[in-house]
Amino acid sequence: MPTEADQTQARSFVRRLLVGTGRLLLLVILLLVLAIGFGLSPGDQTKLSTFVDSVEQWQNNTEFRQVAAQYVTRGSDAMRSRPMGIRSADWIMWIRSLPVMPKEFAVNDTSKAHYENFSKGPLSAYLHLCTEVDLLNADGKGGYLGEFEGRFGRSSSPPSREDVRDWLKGLKWDYPVVYDEGAVQSLQSAIADVEPYRPLTKRARHIDDLLKPHIAVIAAGLKLPSTDVEHMTPLQQYAVLDRLDSHLRQTDPELWRTKQVSDVCGGIWGQVFSPPYLTLLTPYLQVATTCRWVAVGLLGLLLLLTARRLRQLSQGPVTLVSSDRPVSAEPA
Repeated sequence: MPTEADQTQARSFVRRLLVGTGRLLLLVILLLVLAIGFGLSPGDQTKLSTFVDSVEQWQNNTEFRQVAAQYVTRGSDAMRSRPMGIRSADWIMWIRSLPVMPKEFAVNDTSKAHYENFSKGPLSAYLHLCTEVDLLNADGKGGYLGEFEGRFGRSSSPPSREDVRDWLKGLKWDYPVVYDEGAVQSLQSAIADVEPYRPLTKRARHIDDLLKPHIAVIAAGLKLPSTDVEHMTPLQQYAVLDRLDSHLRQTDPELWRTKQVSDVCGGIWGQVFSPPYLTLLTPYLQVATTCRWVAVGLLGLLLLLTARRLRQLSQGPVTLVSSDRPVSAEPA
């Protein structure tokens, strides 16, 4: 049968074990909170927040060509941010690879190419966006070029607002296409620029290859080390992309017209397929902000407990001294 000393020793061991486990758990929580809260630099948080805000703005009064431009620039910035030292693109690919993900969100070869190209820079992202929507069908007919010409090119008179709205409403994408007043005005502006009653002579299923010679000319004019997009830094890609539209309008107006149709389609793509990112990025940004405050509180608690322990140790143990000599009522 355990003695009282054994029971005391056992209780002391359990108490030390619980205290040690609690401290370890607190340390793990603190490290996790620090990683989430401070694992994203202020610059990267701004990039993610800007992308999230843009996605929300694209769902109302949508200017499709502007959406295409912002989708590739702000989307590329967001994909190159590094929460906890890992690219956002890699985080998203990992999450989409989880077995529990619905089929429509599961990773595939197309999505892998999308994130890789968006991670290289905005011009690489733009060229990839040009391949997401078919301007022509595989047989070289139809596609969105055919729709523009057939629907809006029947006369030189601008199409009515109702006709433009009906076209937007009739688009069958995975998610709804915006067709409010801003979206209608956006498409009317693009139609006025394209003038689809004149045949579009620069025709291709995707215009990325048609753009590359012009990209090389712009890069050479900027005296960049390379005229190949694959060897440009993100900043160099920004510089070329910023000049691409105006360069085409001056040097190849027919390709510029086709590019406007491609940009409208790219903007629709960005408006339609960007909201699912909010289901990941919005909670993450909220949790990261919360974790910063929690981390400050936990660090304060840790400092308080440490100071208390150090104060106890500095006081030293209290020792009671007793005398073995008997106390006599009379002096010896």
